[in-house]
Amino acid sequence: MEWAHRWVEASAALAGMITAEREVPGFLQGFCERSVDLLDVPSVATILVENGGGGIRAAVASDEKTRLLSLVAADRQGSPFFDCLRSGKPLYAIDLLECGERWPEFSAQAMAVGIDRTAVLPLRHGEEVLGVWQVFGQGRLPDRASLGLAQQLADITMLVLTHSLALRDATESAESLRTALTSRVRIEQAKGMLAARWDVHPDDAFESLRVYARARQRKLHEVADDIVERRLELPRN
Repeated sequence: MEWAHRWVEASAALAGMITAEREVPGFLQGFCERSVDLLDVPSVATILVENGGGGIRAAVASDEKTRLLSLVAADRQGSPFFDCLRSGKPLYAIDLLECGERWPEFSAQAMAVGIDRTAVLPLRHGEEVLGVWQVFGQGRLPDRASLGLAQQLADITMLVLTHSLALRDATESAESLRTALTSRVRIEQAKGMLAARWDVHPDDAFESLRVYARARQRKLHEVADDIVERRLELPRN
C-alpha cells in the first residue's frame, strides 16, 4: 500500500509542478528525479523531439552523466532511442552485454560509465510520440509491472505538460492582443488630442507623432502615452 501511495503522490506532485515550473526542462527534471526514486534505479533521462522528430527540443536527466549519455543515444541512428521513437513501443529490460551488437556505439558508451541495462519507453500524448524516456540500470532493472506503472506516470506528465503549454500559449496570445489594443487606444487618444490642439486633420497629427517617435528611436505607443499623460508637449511640425 505504501508503494502504491508513493505512485499516486508522485502523479499529483508532477501535475502540480507545471504550474510552478514554467519551463519544460525544469518540469522534466522533476519527472526524472521522481522516477529515479520510485523505480530505485541509478538514473533516468528524458528527451523531447521537435514536431516530426526533426531535432531535439529538450534533453534532461537525473544527473549530467546520464544526460550526456542520452544525447549520445539521440545522436546515433543505431540506438534504443531511435527504435522506440520510430515504433512508439516500449523496449523493456535491454541487457547491453547481450544486445551490444545491435547498438554497438551506444552500448560501448553506456558500459564505459557503468550502465549495463536500460529500458526505453515512449513519451506520448494520445497517439503522438513526443519523445522517449530511458531508465538506466546497473545489474538490474525494474520488472515490467513497475515499468508499466511508470509508463502511466509518463503519460500523465505528458498530458499535463501539453495542456499546460497550450494554456500558456493561449494566455500569452491573449496578453499580446490586450497589449496591442491598449497601445492602439493610446495612439488614437494622442492623435485626437494633437488634432484638437493644433486644429488639424487627425491624419496630420498622427504623421507628426510618427515622425517624432522615429527621430528619437522611441516606440510610437510610448510617445503617445506620454502625450496623453501630459508628460510630453509635442512640438508642432
